[in-house]
Amino acid sequence: MKQYASFEKYLEDKFYNEIHRAVTNLVFSRGRNNKFSSYTVLDPTYFQVDDVHVKAVSFHSTDGNRIIFHAAIEADIVLKGIGKRDYDADMTNPWYTVSFTGYLSDGLNMVTITGIDDYSKDKFDKNSTLSKYLVPYLYSDDLEREAERFLYKYCRQALKEPMPIPLDELLINMGLELFEAPLPDNIFGKIHFAETTVDVINENDEIFSQTIDPGTILLNPNIFFMRNIGSRNNTVVHECVHWDRHDKFFELQRLLNSNLTSLSCEVVDQKTHKDIGIEGALQWMEWQANALAPRILLPANTTRQKLNEILTKIRIEKPDMADSDIMEAAIQELADFFGVSKFAAKLRATELGFVSAQGVWNYVNGKYLPSFSFKTIELKKDESYIIDTRNACYEAIIDKETMSILAKGDFIYVDSMFCINDEKYIVENEDGDCELTAYARQNVDECCLKFKQRFKVKNGQGDAFYTQCSLSRDVDASTFCECNYIDDEDNQNVVKRAAEMKRLKEEGSRIMDIYRNLPMSFAGTLDAHMKRLEKEDGKKMTNLELALRTGLSDRYIQDLRKEEKNASLGTVCAICIGLHLHPMFSNDLIQKSHNDYPMNEEGFFNRFLIERHYMDSLELCNEKLRELGYRTWGKEL
Repeated sequence: MKQYASFEKYLEDKFYNEIHRAVTNLVFSRGRNNKFSSYTVLDPTYFQVDDVHVKAVSFHSTDGNRIIFHAAIEADIVLKGIGKRDYDADMTNPWYTVSFTGYLSDGLNMVTITGIDDYSKDKFDKNSTLSKYLVPYLYSDDLEREAERFLYKYCRQALKEPMPIPLDELLINMGLELFEAPLPDNIFGKIHFAETTVDVINENDEIFSQTIDPGTILLNPNIFFMRNIGSRNNTVVHECVHWDRHDKFFELQRLLNSNLTSLSCEVVDQKTHKDIGIEGALQWMEWQANALAPRILLPANTTRQKLNEILTKIRIEKPDMADSDIMEAAIQELADFFGVSKFAAKLRATELGFVSAQGVWNYVNGKYLPSFSFKTIELKKDESYIIDTRNACYEAIIDKETMSILAKGDFIYVDSMFCINDEKYIVENEDGDCELTAYARQNVDECCLKFKQRFKVKNGQGDAFYTQCSLSRDVDASTFCECNYIDDEDNQNVVKRAAEMKRLKEEGSRIMDIYRNLPMSFAGTLDAHMKRLEKEDGKKMTNLELALRTGLSDRYIQDLRKEEKNASLGTVCAICIGLHLHPMFSNDLIQKSHNDYPMNEEGFFNRFLIERHYMDSLELCNEKLRELGYRTWGKEL
């Protein structure tokens, strides 16, 4: 039988006479009101429709098998009448819109022209029409509403209370049958739209040939939906969505090519536009089924209700459990309850506003990562703290921006995250490997860098298989993720924190090295500090210089450096402030002078100034002491 490249070609071939007659009737009924224009025929009095061409078709609605569509028609019309050379002829090409109704079931039947008018592009606005392949339009904002429509139609109880979708009941309500079949490894399931004979598997695991009716789902007993993250339930609902939404697509394809034996859809890196050829239509249908299936299995309101119940129960039963571990256990329980995979439950929870679910059940580099959580930052949809090994190497070695940050050694790659290299966040386990500390796992926003993720699809098996009378899904398509460093305020704060912690750590090591090498006596320690400061500052720290800073005499300071002398707390505090000693060194020097802070408010304030204002001048410290009525420092004994 004849095949057609498009519905336009089919319509023109099958209904040419009807269209020609409709255009002719309109032209003749209008007479001189046709408003035809011609350079050669100034006053056309004779019209003849020579030919008609179907240029475009838009489908506007379907009701059961009934379809309503409009065809843009270009007409070749011969004009005759008085012209520049007395009586002349010309050709004009006006466009019209012809409206149709018909029934699409085992062909296009009972087609009727319901109207004809001048062409208007409004009737071909895709925002108010269906796809040219009769795939219904579906936008992200409408996914929840469409999933609820599906459940209201076929399984209304699931919208009222949390419950796993009863698949047997769903199949009965939709008039579908289910068989297991020896499908290729890269096919997880098929929904058949026409009678055909296939191999199926019986209860004894025997393969036999059987003629199946339209509305039969075949399932691969070994592989279901994306293999490692899917489930049998998701596969069944995925195919049910095809039956509910895409039967018109199949009927249209059979109409254009009754000898159709297969339809194939190439898996590409990026989803093509839904109107670009049949491949785009197939990908568009797969997106719809993939997006709706988890929303049907996990309805928004009841899933949110159930997850809150689970979280409350776990928090009561295990009040000491970390937040991330609570969410991890809750997602597992949610998945078990609704009969879906952990991945599907996690993704659904994230979509419903449980953002901390992003930190659990992450499978990277061939293993599940320890759960983690974050508090102060809400990740965007395409952001993650997780980065796989391949991308981590690229960011650290090739990407200039990230390389400049990581090359300083402030971060370490651990648990598939770039974390600040500090013992507060990193610990060595029993196997000698690094891992995040318990604190870090609950605060990754404080210590880990964020990355923007962009997922692609890699096809290892060629085309996805779309066999006769069926829609199938390629399950060997592996995901490929590209990660890039995000130069935003959150990451900038983490980088600053890493640099500051490194600086403090280095300063701490320097302070401890100095402290460990100090003499045991007060005189020796004071002398060592003055010599060290002279070396570090590049200028002499003389007795006179310290005398000017403290109000003590240079002779007295010289004596303190050479022999053990009794010095009051106020004198030693004045020396500590004059030398701007680190609090650790000041307290050590006070202890070696056989002094201590008195256990009263004045003593507490003395310690506060020594530890918090050691970089201020003695004059400023004494001013604060006088304001509170305390003894000042620096009086020579």
